[in-house]
Amino acid sequence: MASFASTNLPEQWDCLNFPIYWKGERLEITVDQEQVRVSRPEFNGQALAIEVANEPRVIESTEAVFNV
Repeated sequence: MASFASTNLPEQWDCLNFPIYWKGERLEITVDQEQVRVSRPEFNGQALAIEVANEPRVIESTEAVFNV
């Protein structure tokens, strides 16, 4: 399971963006002081189980936003 933790970004940063490949699917992750956004540009119609801030979550669309 992909896991994204709550993070403490430096105050001068607005956000941190990075791509990863998980189980053959590209995910684009954006983390800011309050949220984690997961985009699935190659969405294949299947749900994806991940963990955000130590809580299991499921993404069933092209994008999901989680408060941390």
